Amino acid sequence: MAQKLGRTEKTVRGWLQKYSKVGFSGLTTIKSGGNNTKVLSDNAKVFIAEKLTDSTTSITSYIELKLLIAQELEEIVPYFALYAHCRCKHKSKLKVARKSHYKKDPKAEELFKKP
Repeated sequence: MAQKLGRTEKTVRGWLQKYSKVGFSGLTTIKSGGNNTKVLSDNAKVFIAEKLTDSTTSITSYIELKLLIAQELEEIVPYFALYAHCRCKHKSKLKVARKSHYKKDPKAEELFKKP
C-alpha cells in the first residue's frame, strides 16, 4: 500500500495508528500553527518602544537591549523574539559601526583619490 501511495511504510503505519485512536475525522482535520505562545510581555514591549524611540539612548545592538531588559525588568527574552519584534513593529536596524582597517596606509590611500 505504501508503494502505491508513494509514501514510506512508517507514514502509512502512523496513519493506521491515528485512525485506530481517533477515527476518520482525526485524519481529515488539519492542525497547523505550532507553538504560538506569546514571548514578550507587555512591560517588555513598552520598555523596548521607549528605548528605541528615545534619541538620547546609547543602545547600539540587540544584545545590549536584551541585557537592559534582563537588568531592569528581570525578564529573559530570547534574542530572535526580540530581533523580530524590533524589526517588525519598530522598523529598527541597530548596527554598530565598524572601525577602519587598523593596517590602512594613508599614503597608499592617496594613490586612489582624485587630485
